Amino acid sequence: MEIKNLAPLEYAGKRVLLSKQLGEAYGISSNAVKDNFGRAKEKFVEERDFFRAVGDGLRQLKSQVKDCEPALIGKFATIVYLWTKDGAAKVCDLVNTPQAPFAALERDYFNTVDTIVGARRLL
Repeated sequence: MEIKNLAPLEYAGKRVLLSKQLGEAYGISSNAVKDNFGRAKEKFVEERDFFRAVGDGLRQLKSQVKDCEPALIGKFATIVYLWTKDGAAKVCDLVNTPQAPFAALERDYFNTVDTIVGARRLL
């Protein structure tokens, strides 16, 4: 996956990636992202490292993401995690694969200047 080609997403004023995008960037499945997070949940802080969309918030998120990238959220998903730069760095430390290029992700996705103009704002 080419990090530079990721459509920028923002949630609560922060640039975020969905688990599927983060997994693809790191060369792992979104389930591997979820499993690693589950094993080290105490290292993550909600609203700093990640956001969690459930219920009505998830329904709104699905309808917004469907417009730009329908396959990002599974049809039957009941919870979706949105990863901030800090959360993406922690996931990278957990997966520790040669394909986990956090430096490139940080440079080409999280720190780009199109935050205000080109980012798709979610909720």
